[in-house]
Amino acid sequence: MQKQALLILAKEPRPGKAKTRMTPPLTPDQAAALSSAFIADTLAAASQAKGTDIHLFYTPRESYSFFRELAPEGIALIPQQGTDLRERCAHSVSFAFEKGYDRIVQIGTDTPQIRAVHIRKAFAVLKDYDMTLGPANDGGYYLLALRRPAPSLYDGVEMGTERVLPKMLDNARNMGLSIRFMPEWIDADTFEDLLDLQRDPQQIPGRSTRGFLAALDRKGPPPRR
Repeated sequence: MQKQALLILAKEPRPGKAKTRMTPPLTPDQAAALSSAFIADTLAAASQAKGTDIHLFYTPRESYSFFRELAPEGIALIPQQGTDLRERCAHSVSFAFEKGYDRIVQIGTDTPQIRAVHIRKAFAVLKDYDMTLGPANDGGYYLLALRRPAPSLYDGVEMGTERVLPKMLDNARNMGLSIRFMPEWIDADTFEDLLDLQRDPQQIPGRSTRGFLAALDRKGPPPRR
């Protein structure tokens, strides 16, 4: 039986540090609360992905208590390692394969529309392909799945730019990896992304995010820039 791991990268949401591209119109406290809702929805989906070991790579190191309280039982907490996001993503993948996992799926917490079915589908695709990628609307990715180590996958990747996905694809093809794509999704970094997500019938945010948005609507829409 294949040994598989789900890898989640998350950052503790702190006012003034979380979802800063949504402020304004959101306040720093609202942006942090929204980020918390995103994380909660991601962890809820992960906990339903049966037959999979779940590892939450968190930052900063002193946020262990925050994530331990938030994460469902059975999710392992591991501090992120690396000087930037590129190194931290690469470390999570190498960590899993070094631990003996045969298949991995890596996700972040900017797509609160993710469900366990999407995670299971990504693992299933690895029966026939070396790599699965879920492209994001900003040129990055919301999901990565691999069935073998890919040590140079992140070489030269500039995280947070529209060149993330093209560069990763170049690296993957240079390693001879066969690739299957999942549908493109909204990666909710800006307030416009959030509005687009609300309007998209194919991408339904999880319960915590829907609750946040409903409360926001009751208070009236934030003033636009």
